[in-house]
Amino acid sequence: MPINCGQTVIPTTDETPLPCEQFSADRCIVHEAAIAYLSLAAETPLDVVLDTYLLSLIDARNRIQILEEQPAKVTRVNTTTAITLVAADAENRVSSDNILAVALTVPDDITLNFAIGTEITILNLGVGVVTIGGVGITFIQETGLTINQGGGRTLIKVAANTWVIKY
Repeated sequence: MPINCGQTVIPTTDETPLPCEQFSADRCIVHEAAIAYLSLAAETPLDVVLDTYLLSLIDARNRIQILEEQPAKVTRVNTTTAITLVAADAENRVSSDNILAVALTVPDDITLNFAIGTEITILNLGVGVVTIGGVGITFIQETGLTINQGGGRTLIKVAANTWVIKY
């Protein structure tokens, strides 16, 4: 997916710069490192130039590796009127697509103990309103318990049986 890394052109040896918007995230990282390297003054000592070049390559490689290791989010699509969160929903998305009202249940820690810090995004693609609830569950932000069509909320577990609802 093309991104804009804030640079306007890529430095090239054939003097035919390309817009940065044409780069993916990993190419943009290398591009930013090249810009930093090329911005050294002409009078900079050779050992400083080489150190800067080497460090920019190492930094670019490390940043690319981090990007590649990030797991892709998965969306579980649901068309029923009752959804219960499952372990696989942790750090992922659950979408609802129904014309009727939908009850989304967050299980308590005895049933399914999500780790503190777990985030789950809930999306409502259908006409039916999604209502978030759970027996023995405390939601710190009570105003976000319903999601209309086209809306979404992110649930974040902050303590045992306690979740924050973020818009």
